[in-house]
Amino acid sequence: MPKAGTYLLQKVVNLITKRPVVWIEPNHLSDFNPATDLNPNDTNIYLQHLLPPFDAICKDQSGKYIKVVLIRDPRDILISQIYWIKNGMDWVWWTPQEILQHCIMLSFNECLKYAIHFPDKHFSVRFFVKQVLKWMDDESAFICRFEDIIGPEGGGNRLLQERTIRDLSKHLNTPLTDQEIFQIANILFGGTATFRNGQIGSWRTAFNEDHMRMFKESMGEELIRLGYEKDLNW
Repeated sequence: MPKAGTYLLQKVVNLITKRPVVWIEPNHLSDFNPATDLNPNDTNIYLQHLLPPFDAICKDQSGKYIKVVLIRDPRDILISQIYWIKNGMDWVWWTPQEILQHCIMLSFNECLKYAIHFPDKHFSVRFFVKQVLKWMDDESAFICRFEDIIGPEGGGNRLLQERTIRDLSKHLNTPLTDQEIFQIANILFGGTATFRNGQIGSWRTAFNEDHMRMFKESMGEELIRLGYEKDLNW
């Protein structure tokens, strides 16, 4: 999911496997077909956001692919997304420029309201949440939560971080020693290309009552299905 810690995932996979992670550039997606354009016999590690062409891999149960999906609380993703847009960063390549310029002109609170109900046709947070829910039904995919991998410097838990690194390394067929896991956890926080503050729960100080009501209407049930809330009473 965009703004879920993509570069964090890239960093930890690189540290585990000692192999580079290859970005599949967005401008290739118009004619990109993973089913035919990726060679399952190579040793490349590919990284991309959950865009429609990757539905083919999501549905593939042949065992040809080792699948890892990074997810994050969508409320925190929204906050990260708005900071990115308000700073003039044109990461949302699939969004018309007039919409991005409109977001920049809004106050942070108004931009957050706008982003909560952003159209799915422009690949909103809600769109990516729906994509994630498809992947979570795939038992062969490793679901890596940002909150589990970020560690205590980001508001997480060190033991959970190390356990997640260990489980991820096994899923990648590269099991690590306790010492290797300890060393990776020590250097994992920060230092990536789009790092801002890497904190869990930033939405709590940014959402007001209107934001919470609107989010519950837009993605409340999905938030529960993702495991970030037990009900709508938050």
